[in-house]
Amino acid sequence: MRPPLPGVHWTGHSLRIGLASTGRKKGKDGITIADQGGWARHSRLAA
Repeated sequence: MRPPLPGVHWTGHSLRIGLASTGRKKGKDGITIADQGGWARHSRLAA
């Protein structure tokens, strides 16, 4: 893994939303993404 760019601050949310975005791009269903990211299964983010 490369070190972060100078001035870039990663948060837990950055990693969670990155997981969701990547999962969606790879065709994962919303329920799986919600379970992995810790969102409610019927959250808008999991839609």
